[in-house]
Amino acid sequence: MKAEDKKSFILYSDLIHTVGKLPSKKAGELFLHILKYVNDQNPQTDDLIVNIAFEPIKQQLKRDLLKYENVKTKRSESGKLGGRPKKQKEAKKPNALIEKQTKAKKANTVTFTDTDTDNVKKKRGVFVKPSLQEIKNYCEYRDNDINPSQFFNYYESNGWKVGKNSMKEWKAAIRNWENNAFNKKNMNEDVGINLKIGKDFKYE
Repeated sequence: MKAEDKKSFILYSDLIHTVGKLPSKKAGELFLHILKYVNDQNPQTDDLIVNIAFEPIKQQLKRDLLKYENVKTKRSESGKLGGRPKKQKEAKKPNALIEKQTKAKKANTVTFTDTDTDNVKKKRGVFVKPSLQEIKNYCEYRDNDINPSQFFNYYESNGWKVGKNSMKEWKAAIRNWENNAFNKKNMNEDVGINLKIGKDFKYE
């Protein structure tokens, strides 16, 4: 039962339960019988005890040999296919120019929501006035006719107040201007003269 190029075999430790019950002479004969078997010497014995003890060992050796042959075959087939697949090379990092352009595009991308809570600008209810660019971006997003510069200058001049109260949400103020029809035509007039703070603008 010896496999080609196989230099070893397995004897399981629980074999002690069988061999331990044999006289020392019979145990030696059994071990010699096993060695002859794994070396394809086709051992024969008329000793009933040795035959009985050897039979389960023989079957286990056959199962182990079959398992060995299967593994050997799979490894051989894998070797013919080139072995393990090579790791894919890491994607080349973009050069500095592409990286810079990508960052610039991300920086110019502005996303708005119409929620009254501005998590970026408001902390614990403290109002932070927007920049002119933020107002321009939001007016473009709303697609309204409000002049961002006039909106900014108007509230900059009165300390960012709505009536007598400090402004809480500038986006809501822009929407109020839309609702009160302060369109492009009206904004061409001097809003500081024609509009009464607190009467025309009510912050909700």
